Amino acid sequence: MPKKDPVVDIVEIYQDSKDEYRWTAKAANGKKVADSGEGYHNLSHAKRMAKEMFVDARIKYVSNGN
Repeated sequence: MPKKDPVVDIVEIYQDSKDEYRWTAKAANGKKVADSGEGYHNLSHAKRMAKEMFVDARIKYVSNGN
């Protein structure tokens, strides 16, 4: 079972220019601490991976990439 990540507060998921979904993990101060590194064809796959990696982080869909 994944352990709680004390650094990551929120994971933002967005759709990139290739219509793939990506996520960016951010600390409470808003700084980026990780990203997906790859695109997912389905939003549900990106959400599932973010939830598995960052168990207690909030997951948020944003309409544009960072």
